[in-house]
Amino acid sequence: MRSGVGAFRFFLSAETGGGGGEDSVAAVAAARAPGAPAAPTTAGATTLMLNGGLLNVTGTVTNFGSISGPLVEGFAIATSEARESVPLLSVQVDYIQTGPPPGGGADQSGSLRLALSLSGIIDDCVDVMGEATLGGRLIVDRLSASGAITQPLTILTASGITGFFDVAFLPPVGEPGKFLLAEVVPNAVRGGSASVVLTIQDLATLIFNLTGDADSLSGRPSAAVLGDFDGSDGLDIAIALRDSADPTGAAGDVIVLYNEGSTGPFWNGWSVGVVQYPAGVNPSGIDAANLDGSPGLDLVVSNEGDDNVLILVNNGVVGTGQAFTSAGTFGVGDAPSAVVVRDLDLDGFADVATSNSGADSVSLLQNLGVSGTWQGLGQTLDVNRVDLALPLTAAPRDLCAVQLNAIAGDELAVANTGTGSITVIANDPTLRAPWGSGRFTIQPPIPTGTKPITIDPINPDEDKWDDLATTNFDGGTVSILLNDTDGSSIGFRPHVEVPVGDAPSSLVQIDIDNDGDEDVAVVAEVSGTRVVRILRNDAPQDGMVTLSPPGDVTSAPNPLFVLAGNVNASVDATTDLIILSADGPAAGAARGAMLPECRVMINALAPPCAGDADGSGTVSFTDILTTLANFGADCSPGTGPGDANGNGAVDFSDVLSTLANFGAMCP
Repeated sequence: MRSGVGAFRFFLSAETGGGGGEDSVAAVAAARAPGAPAAPTTAGATTLMLNGGLLNVTGTVTNFGSISGPLVEGFAIATSEARESVPLLSVQVDYIQTGPPPGGGADQSGSLRLALSLSGIIDDCVDVMGEATLGGRLIVDRLSASGAITQPLTILTASGITGFFDVAFLPPVGEPGKFLLAEVVPNAVRGGSASVVLTIQDLATLIFNLTGDADSLSGRPSAAVLGDFDGSDGLDIAIALRDSADPTGAAGDVIVLYNEGSTGPFWNGWSVGVVQYPAGVNPSGIDAANLDGSPGLDLVVSNEGDDNVLILVNNGVVGTGQAFTSAGTFGVGDAPSAVVVRDLDLDGFADVATSNSGADSVSLLQNLGVSGTWQGLGQTLDVNRVDLALPLTAAPRDLCAVQLNAIAGDELAVANTGTGSITVIANDPTLRAPWGSGRFTIQPPIPTGTKPITIDPINPDEDKWDDLATTNFDGGTVSILLNDTDGSSIGFRPHVEVPVGDAPSSLVQIDIDNDGDEDVAVVAEVSGTRVVRILRNDAPQDGMVTLSPPGDVTSAPNPLFVLAGNVNASVDATTDLIILSADGPAAGAARGAMLPECRVMINALAPPCAGDADGSGTVSFTDILTTLANFGADCSPGTGPGDANGNGAVDFSDVLSTLANFGAMCP
């Protein structure tokens, strides 16, 4: 049965329960004050499903509050004039809120909207007697700032919660480095149940824990790429390094750090032994993809001083013994500043593109595929290699592959440092051969801020198509260009400039707070110190994107650029931040020595259960033994077995924490 009035639309399901059937009605009523008449209920229905509709719950969050709302067919939203710590809305059955359909955007998902006037705190906004399955949007409107959230505000409680809101629209706190966090926690009052709670958190202390000693590097990092190169233990990292003494005139290297996996809830870091391969002069970019059809991701390195790309082919061995072998170099335009590898012609083999700062051009090399052995990359102009001319003085510095509309195949977007613009190269993969016969079309330049040096795909508005962001080195801003396609065209809304500090040099999209919408991490200078700045995406709603005041990650010295990926995927599903720095305290070096480094900041939104030293999911006698066995040990905060409180030392407080949580089931 489907019913709805105005902004309300519900889908009811009565798959189980006596007297059900299509005409069953679910009863939804606000909890009533003592002595108040009971709200109408009807037995038989088992589920309230919100699928593509909007459920508005408005009210005043006080100890003596009220709610109001229309009577919708099959649903009674009652009012009570005087209540003590009772929910705004009570759902007497199961609650299902769905996310967007495949290929759909956030605007096609179910939405729960809470409009709250904060003058106090109640126990629950929505109380579900049955199970809750969550997806889609959570929208929280603060109608008044007269009351602060000084303790956890419970948004929803249910007997059990699966899934989570795909998109959370939460009001900005207004204080730099602070944000509203929505998460699922066990409900201690209602045994066996769980709650979605809202708290104000400090970005620097909650989001990232420094895990493991940073890895010192033998050269200055210019680019890096994440990928599971050895087929085991999760994401590894390959880093292009310029020569420390002569970065633009001498040959550099590529190093690979392998992921050592996790022990229980603790990530073991990168491999101790660094695997190193020679590169060309001034290696400027690196990317990974399968080039030769055999197992394993291969590496492509752009050498700015040699006008070529180096191919390192993966031997396909899983785990120990994996290695790369040089498959030679292939010529591109003058001074390639960046490289991207994608299957542009959709033939199953990844092709190669470079931005060439010395030639104001983009080189596109077709992968020639496999005929017994890999045939390499195209070098014959206008047959299997194309050099596309950009406007004079464009000085392209970076490029990326993006999906801008519904037409199959990626486009390319180029950051033009010299002209303060980007260029989109449209791709028609239906034109199979020859490679250069009208397949790629240069679009008119699109303005950005001053001197864009990086360009990245982002999707802050949570729609189907990629948007673009540039870091503008001389402008001190990030330009955000929201996609304005109708599904077949290529177009953008006018760029929006977001001030981020001086000389921004890198940007990555990352869901910092695990709320389903993508935030932004950017490297910039603040008061003479280079930091990583986090801009939370607070409200991508109705075509608008709101970024909160930035919070800074300052524990990584002199950061150059950032990447994002889940390095401890066997432990959690959150995205971690990888920071490549120009200078860091060299492990084991003389006092005061500084070397470039690779530092990983583990996303701590899903921290290990305190006391669960073995990661079994239960605090048991084994955990006490583990803590005692490691008593007195020092470790990096939060990484060592037995370090229950994450302070970097296994001591008596950890024993007490383990005993205090004995028998606990970790969420």
